[in-house]
Amino acid sequence: MKGSEKSKSLVDSVYDRILALLHRRGLTSVEALNASSLAKELDVSRTPVNMALVRLESEGLIRKSAGQGWISPPLSLEDIEEVFDLKAMLEPLVARKAAENVSPKTAAELLGIVEEMETACEAQDLDRWLAADHRYHKILHDIAGNRRLKQFLERLNNQLYRLLVGHMATEGRMASASKEHRLIAEAVVSGNPDLAADRAVQRIQILRASMMDVMKNVLMPFLGQAL
Repeated sequence: MKGSEKSKSLVDSVYDRILALLHRRGLTSVEALNASSLAKELDVSRTPVNMALVRLESEGLIRKSAGQGWISPPLSLEDIEEVFDLKAMLEPLVARKAAENVSPKTAAELLGIVEEMETACEAQDLDRWLAADHRYHKILHDIAGNRRLKQFLERLNNQLYRLLVGHMATEGRMASASKEHRLIAEAVVSGNPDLAADRAVQRIQILRASMMDVMKNVLMPFLGQAL
């Protein structure tokens, strides 16, 4: 492997590990990230860490704060509305493309993941449910076959992830989301692009309304500010 390819691979790995760290943080966490501390923790030099941090900044997930290091910027209601405006256009397209391209093998894999989500829901295992949710969306994107669309939606979803984790922990939400995922999967497996897209739209509408309600009536009053 050439030097530039090795460097890219290392930066990608560091990026993924820092992103996972950000995902594990609670909504109210204000602790800043420090490049030197991260390099020591990840056992790498500061160069790939700095490159990964700049990449995360370009995606709107962190920002450089004078004298503090890198911090997660707060989410406003406008931010969430903008993300959902884009998701409402793009996720139905993914579902439509997946329904057009699904095979017996990928259909079985998709339905198997839905069953795992339902099992995790019954056990109230949020971590397992979130892991299955990640695989669910990955296979949908793989079936749809549009790499750029996948990358763009991943960036959007990363911006909402901390809010999503807290939202999915609310009573009844895992069960509702599991049903919504099954409806989309069944439409995809049936090879019905219009139905798959319609059900994706319905899920986005439900998730958007629910998240905005939690933001307005629970989180913002509790924190006294934007997330």
